Amino acid sequence: MILYTPMPMEVVLEGLDSFQPQYEETILRGRKVLVEREGEQAKLVRVLSTNPNDFLDPSLFPGSIVSFETK
Repeated sequence: MILYTPMPMEVVLEGLDSFQPQYEETILRGRKVLVEREGEQAKLVRVLSTNPNDFLDPSLFPGSIVSFETK
């Protein structure tokens, strides 16, 4: 990937080494998804389901915030 920017590389890459998201595979409403958990809520990262209709569900778009009970 090439990034064209007038900013110095130190500023662009600042904080990259401390970024360590915790991903978790889970079942959400009967569909297998990958989430980044934040307490009782989670940010949906990826739909792992094999059903093509699951990718058209607006509640399962990547980046959406989902709620579920803690295990």
